[in-house]
Amino acid sequence: FQSLHPYALQREGSMLFPADEPEGARGKKDVEMCILACEAMGIDNIMLSSFFATYIRNEWDFLAFASQLKHACEFGADHGVKVTYESVLRPERVLRMLEICKSNIGLCYDTVNPLRHGTGVPAEELKTLMPYVDHFHIKDMPSNMKGYAMLGEGSGVEGVRQRREG
Repeated sequence: FQSLHPYALQREGSMLFPADEPEGARGKKDVEMCILACEAMGIDNIMLSSFFATYIRNEWDFLAFASQLKHACEFGADHGVKVTYESVLRPERVLRMLEICKSNIGLCYDTVNPLRHGTGVPAEELKTLMPYVDHFHIKDMPSNMKGYAMLGEGSGVEGVRQRREG
């Protein structure tokens, strides 16, 4: 397997709380258990995301998530598991997150995220983020930006054009 992606973590939101609060302690424990599962299964990468219930809306959310992600990076390093972070943040915020975590972290860059969340144009963002990209999610989307489409059958390219012209 390329990585483990504990999808439930981004759906329940516990990584948006400091580890010394009950919700945050649960998130910290859940991440540790996922990393231990990776180690046991010989999966050397875990992907953690900040959207859905872990969507970062303000500085408090950012710092709480960064603290949890940093712990994941440190705990993962102790167990031979690299952390990959998928984000819908603007590139400057992603770089700040990486700086807080310091090491044992890479990016999963999803080509639809900047279009769907209005953060920018993938080709432009990658000029800044490419040195940190561990792997990509490449997909297409319908023109209403809801759901996904098979590559070449959606409006992803048109979305890039609209963002550039808009």
